[in-house]
Amino acid sequence: MRTRFDCHLDGEALSGGDTCVAVEDLLERAPEMTWATARPARGQGTLLLGQRRAARQVRVRFALRDRSPARRGEAMEAVQRWSRGTRLELSTRPGRFLTVRCTALPDVESALRWGDALEMTFTAWEVPFWQDIRPSRTSLAGNGAVTGTLYAPGTAEEAPVSAHVTNVSDSPCDAVTLLSGDTRFTLTGLALAPGETLTADTDALDRLSLRVVGTDGTARSVMACRTADSSDALLLPCGGRGSVGVTMSAAFEAEMRVRGRWL
Repeated sequence: MRTRFDCHLDGEALSGGDTCVAVEDLLERAPEMTWATARPARGQGTLLLGQRRAARQVRVRFALRDRSPARRGEAMEAVQRWSRGTRLELSTRPGRFLTVRCTALPDVESALRWGDALEMTFTAWEVPFWQDIRPSRTSLAGNGAVTGTLYAPGTAEEAPVSAHVTNVSDSPCDAVTLLSGDTRFTLTGLALAPGETLTADTDALDRLSLRVVGTDGTARSVMACRTADSSDALLLPCGGRGSVGVTMSAAFEAEMRVRGRWL
């Protein structure tokens, strides 16, 4: 049954092509906030040291519109299987996704009672921001130190930047420095051979990965090559253009990417 709301997990619609399932409403709760405070050394009051988004929730209300209790039970079981996905997309947030886990589901028995309102809850913990499906990109090429700018959309404070740097020279390169705003990675001992690509990226849970991908597609981790004075992550402030760059003692081609983050 067609409704004005749409909901996908890992690219699959909630209805899954089943006309029995109808999305009735999509509700976003205000993000949960945690506050870091301290008592002042002198005087009264409390010092506010900072705030952090702890989690955010989305509730999906739906109905099973079939007069057969057995048919509604089968549809509810399909919904439970669908809820195992982690990449949530809503028609009310076009072009964006949220990394979630399903934290509340109605039981199958409730689906057997005609007319009962059904609701499930999805919670985002590690990355409590909506992210753009399509990242912003900029390309860099040269030999030595090359800089450029990259636009980071969004209303969050900052977003992680990924880098893909390919050695297009005829000789291996041992060291690469990646710049993004006020952050940087310096990697030594890489032995980046001609045709190989250094990738610095984060996964759906914001976990950093540093790899060298060979011409045959095989990859090896180079996390141990990052120097102690490197930043924890490559970041850019959201809502404007920031500087990015690559320094490498060989000819290279690079692409820097950032997904906008939204409150």
